[in-house]
Amino acid sequence: VKGYYELYVNGQKVGDDVLSPAVSDLGKHLFYRTYDIRSLLQSGENCVGLWLARGWNKERPIARAQLDITANGKHITIGTDKNWLFSPSSHSRLGAWRWGDMGGERVDARKAISNWSEVGCDTSKWFPVLEVDAPKAIVTAQPSPPNQIGEVLPLVKTTALGKNTWELDFGTNLSGWFRIQFPKLKAGQQVTMHYGDKRYQTPKGDDTPAGKIRVTKPYTVDTPDGPVVYQEFNQRDEFISAGKSDEEFCSKFNYHGFRYVVVEGLYVAPKPEDVEALLVETALEPVGTFSSSNELFNQIHTTNLWTLRSLNAGSYMVDCPHRERWGYGDGQVGIESMIMNRDAAAFYSKWAVDWLETQNLETGDIAYTAPTFSGSGGGPGWGGVACVIPYKLYQYYGDTRLLEQAYEPTRRYLEFFDSKSEDDIFKKYGGKWDFLGDWVPPRRGMDTSNWPSALAAELFNNCYRLYLWQILEHSARVLGKTEDEKKWAARIAELQSRIHEVFYDVKNKQYQPDEQSYQLMPLMTGVVPDELQGTIRKKLEDLIVDKNAGHLDTGMFGTYFLIQYLQQIDRNDLLHTIFNQESYPGWGYMLSQGATTFWEQWNGYYSHIHSCFTSPGGWFYQGLGGIRPDETEPGFKKIMIKPAIVGDLDWVKTSYNSIHGKIVSNWTRKGETLTMEVVVPPNTTATVYVPATNIEDVTESGKKISEAEGVTFKQMENGKAVFKVESGSYRFTSN
Repeated sequence: VKGYYELYVNGQKVGDDVLSPAVSDLGKHLFYRTYDIRSLLQSGENCVGLWLARGWNKERPIARAQLDITANGKHITIGTDKNWLFSPSSHSRLGAWRWGDMGGERVDARKAISNWSEVGCDTSKWFPVLEVDAPKAIVTAQPSPPNQIGEVLPLVKTTALGKNTWELDFGTNLSGWFRIQFPKLKAGQQVTMHYGDKRYQTPKGDDTPAGKIRVTKPYTVDTPDGPVVYQEFNQRDEFISAGKSDEEFCSKFNYHGFRYVVVEGLYVAPKPEDVEALLVETALEPVGTFSSSNELFNQIHTTNLWTLRSLNAGSYMVDCPHRERWGYGDGQVGIESMIMNRDAAAFYSKWAVDWLETQNLETGDIAYTAPTFSGSGGGPGWGGVACVIPYKLYQYYGDTRLLEQAYEPTRRYLEFFDSKSEDDIFKKYGGKWDFLGDWVPPRRGMDTSNWPSALAAELFNNCYRLYLWQILEHSARVLGKTEDEKKWAARIAELQSRIHEVFYDVKNKQYQPDEQSYQLMPLMTGVVPDELQGTIRKKLEDLIVDKNAGHLDTGMFGTYFLIQYLQQIDRNDLLHTIFNQESYPGWGYMLSQGATTFWEQWNGYYSHIHSCFTSPGGWFYQGLGGIRPDETEPGFKKIMIKPAIVGDLDWVKTSYNSIHGKIVSNWTRKGETLTMEVVVPPNTTATVYVPATNIEDVTESGKKISEAEGVTFKQMENGKAVFKVESGSYRFTSN
């Protein structure tokens, strides 16, 4: 189907998938899905029907369906042809399906045909379908899981806003559908529903600890107590009654991002049991669990996961579900968070192909969004996700197929960067939106004129360019491209030296500007010479601890890379400090201000369901729990378990169902005694790091290490005893 569809057999919807198929670039790929409909067939005549909608398709929906029957040794195929009939339905689209106006649906119940997909339906006024040429796009089986109703949420609170107008509060933001069973309505009576992810404190905006937040994309209700304003983004639905009993509304071919639904046109308040909100998400199986003795960390974890689940419908990560719904490169900052929580291999494999197919084969440039091409802004970090996802899939699932597929596109993308360089420094190109660096840091967001400077963007993007070169070099090593690996290593060394030469401030012994991201990126990518490593690391620490009192001053990318880098160098103590803040800016601040999904900006301006700051989830598993893949044998064939025993934490429990089986890393400390419970799956090995003064202080299940089966002591390393551990369950104790 070019658009969305629902399949019906003898009056019953087939399957529990919704908004099918997955979103694709309709000019390049069309997906089909297969169903077993045997249980729905009946003796004699049967009726098969399709309900179609445009979705991202700007033209009329087109479909091809095929029923394959094997019986008594015979095979019969019945397909769509010009003998099929169609009728306009009771549903039509509201809004333009574009930036700031994704709209909704209008349902005119007077036009409903109750038995439209049943034998005996009167089709005398229906029309013959148009037979059209097959689209030029490649038609393949959908490679990723379908959308599903992931959660059903009850109503939390009803507020009367005035005559026949009601605010329904579901207590949390989500992306999905609203369902309402109406009281008896009059024929022709219209009920309008408006959706908001935010209710403003006043008609002029919010006064917050982070400053004044002005109103954007509002919907205003005039009440006896004055106007009430919601951030709506033109999300709305309409229902026109046929005057029948038991009428209900639920979205079918669109969805919304919302917490609040304002219902206009009802004479009485809906009963709580007659309304519900339904999360629509890609059907990804849970694979991870995390909990700790720090309740704030637990809240950040669950809110981050809920945010990701509110952004993944259609088998791609959107930046936000209401204003844009485009698959921006923002999605790379949530990769670890998603992978450690959900089985995301097929999800990211599909999205990686979407990205690779956007590459301009003449210039090497890659789009800023995929699979839906927006023409909107970003920069190197946005298109770079096409190179990043395949490498992450290799790390976490051991999959080299996409690594191979992405190899040449990554090289061509880096050649595109070279074409925009002067003296080997990547320079600003294009328009205002084409060379963004670290996006929306605190006090430098879209609500200000104080965006990161041109110098800051240039330093960031040159380091990001280097990050992609390092991915290409690693890929060459994995794929056995020895000569390429040598070439790329030499190229990386050239760029490291050149970036340091241009951006290092010798007088002040730092990289400019004087913010965390701009010390971090040179450290992370090896730009900092060995003799300055200590100086710049200390500068980064001072920027966190002293200048920002334990807070971040990073934006979307900087926050993600800071988490990755501080884990890598065992400075989880700094991450513990950052995560433990409840004042602005930080995730704890968002929660203190009532956030139920994470925001587009640290201060709460604009979207309140957004991908920008979905990076914390990986740290809970990989930092605190210490469960990480070992790249010497990727895909968790070889496992690293290196928990961070930091701050005031008393215990942490983590598990991850890898492709080889369930990995467990739990730890508890009481006084000076640490207990670690570790499970290593069959046919894998792990390197386990146990904090200890010396090997004599460590036992396994009460035995000396020399007597413990499956455990081999390797070395002491930075205050940790390091062991090679075979598959099995272990209980390490360190005094």
